[in-house]
Amino acid sequence: HVAPSDTEYIVTMAGKQGTVTAVLEPKIDLQYDYIGDWQNKLAVARANKKYGVIHTSGKQVFPFNFDTLVLEKNFVRGGSKKFGEWQWALYDTFGIRKSEKFYQLILPWNGKFFPVVQRGYFGAINRYGQEILPCVYDSIIDFNHTLVHVKFKNQYGIIDFEEKWRVAPQAAGLQLVT
Repeated sequence: HVAPSDTEYIVTMAGKQGTVTAVLEPKIDLQYDYIGDWQNKLAVARANKKYGVIHTSGKQVFPFNFDTLVLEKNFVRGGSKKFGEWQWALYDTFGIRKSEKFYQLILPWNGKFFPVVQRGYFGAINRYGQEILPCVYDSIIDFNHTLVHVKFKNQYGIIDFEEKWRVAPQAAGLQLVT
């Protein structure tokens, strides 16, 4: 099977994938179980049941030791299951870990931060992997440039990014107005 992908084609043969150029010259050998979509000449790939990141040149730029990987612009969210628990970390596309610690889950970049989950509670890290909101909230509902609408101990409140309550937790629902 040959499928177009960016400037080359992904070839699938006998369950393995590789790439060929527009004139069907081999570029990346048939060695991967999966090759994802290309972003800035990088793609998530799977080999031997583990995920890593490859360059269009075929070079492995991120180690193949993750149970799941998400390539998102200039970030990689990588997760592995250790002793039955997920451990996610944020990396740059060079494989350098940015998050200071591991989380149960790191959700997609929302334009301001990465929502994270630890012990079932939500928090947030910035693009440098620094925790800007600790994982103490039931959920993060909404945000703008300076405020975050959160659910905390089954009540709703609004905090700023210094964790100061702007609207104290209350039973009635709130709406963040910009």
